[in-house]
Amino acid sequence: MFKRLLAIIVIFALTFINNLSAQDEFQKYVEKVAEEQIEGYIKPFTTAFNAAINSGLYHTAQTHKTGGFDLTIKGIAVFIPGEAKTFTAYIPPGGSQEWSTIFGRKRSDNTPPENLNPGGLDLKLVPMAVPQISFGIGNDFETLLRFLKFDLGRFGDVSLYGIGLKHNLKRYFLKLPGIPDISIQGAYQIFKAGDIVDSKSLSLNAHISKSLLLFTLFGGVGFEYTNFDIDYTFTGPGHEKVFIAMKEKNNPRFVGGIMFKLGLLSLNCEINWGKYNSISAGVGITFR
Repeated sequence: MFKRLLAIIVIFALTFINNLSAQDEFQKYVEKVAEEQIEGYIKPFTTAFNAAINSGLYHTAQTHKTGGFDLTIKGIAVFIPGEAKTFTAYIPPGGSQEWSTIFGRKRSDNTPPENLNPGGLDLKLVPMAVPQISFGIGNDFETLLRFLKFDLGRFGDVSLYGIGLKHNLKRYFLKLPGIPDISIQGAYQIFKAGDIVDSKSLSLNAHISKSLLLFTLFGGVGFEYTNFDIDYTFTGPGHEKVFIAMKEKNNPRFVGGIMFKLGLLSLNCEINWGKYNSISAGVGITFR
């Protein structure tokens, strides 16, 4: 089981790094879409991203004591449903065409010239690998920090910065024997992709966990709210500047998972059920 979890994490991390060129391709595809079609074209990306960065925010409802910490690398994969591969694009002054979204099929040689859909990346899942650290600050409070940055050459960087705060409520129920750990958590994250995507996300969740010998079972429910700014120059006729502000809500999200702890080593995996489903696996060191 441990070897399988480690393999999942390594595969996710390597897939994310190997797909950085697809992020270059992502920007090129977006720049081929006029303002009238961009919201339908890129909407699945905003939904998948919202699901990705709000996965793996916790793997136990326990909080570290003052000075305690854990350092973890989370591998995350968001699965793209079939209905997110196409949309109906409305073409001025009143026509419509069936288009691939950013995750849909690539443009075929048989596509009629009058159909201006650039096609998509033909992806079934979106992978991400995120390092994070959490540490106790006393009174059953714990902070979370996330950081991710990659250089994409002339297209700029993909970056993720996040901060969170968790509070264990068990202290208020000390007289109840055998009660599991119950925590609430809030997290704020900023994500940028190249020069065209700038977003800010707020997530709120409640989770519960129970430790049994070497492993901990955990589950929770969460709500996310994300604002996306898409800013690019259309490469088609007119070369117009395009700016749209979008909002994305994945609510509610249900989480179930398990963590194994052997000494200072911890391994965890979870399943997220939401608008787009995802899985997450992590490996790290824990000192409580």
